[in-house]
Amino acid sequence: NSVDEIYECRVIGGEPMVNRDFHLIVDRLCNEDKVKKVVIYANGTIAPRLSQVDRLKHDKVLFIITDYDEQSKNLSKLTKVLDENSIRYHHQHGDGWTDSGTITKRKNRSLTQRKEIFSNCCVHNFTTLANGKIYRCPFAANADILKAIPNNKEDYIDLNLEVSNGLVYNEIKAKIKSFVTEKET
Repeated sequence: NSVDEIYECRVIGGEPMVNRDFHLIVDRLCNEDKVKKVVIYANGTIAPRLSQVDRLKHDKVLFIITDYDEQSKNLSKLTKVLDENSIRYHHQHGDGWTDSGTITKRKNRSLTQRKEIFSNCCVHNFTTLANGKIYRCPFAANADILKAIPNNKEDYIDLNLEVSNGLVYNEIKAKIKSFVTEKET
């Protein structure tokens, strides 16, 4: 209720089809008028079950399939299902696994170094919604959910708390806009 539009929602994993209900998630996103595009990132290890396919047949859906050679053991099965059901996809070869780092304490980084790391990060323009909180960094979102880092309320906006505190639509929207576009670190 606090946004006018979401250009793209990404359904990601590893392999998102490991979740038995992933097709229901995709269906829900596709039926949300504010969501303009639903991109499913897959690695060719699992193909959707026939009972799931109808929920994926939507103009908003696009599969991005990364081919990791022998690890993408069901790639041909996946592309066949997508082709037979006219579901859009893009197939790309993976250049190998990208190490996104580890969760470790790094006390000696200056503010300038932290800003540089964030601006060079492969996902620095990704806003993540998880458990009712909006994060500017998907890695921080995962680390927070895992309780692997100290809770820092400056790392997210807790939408449930904002609503319970009585903020109205325009106030929450302004807070989200400022958090996503103006916050430096």
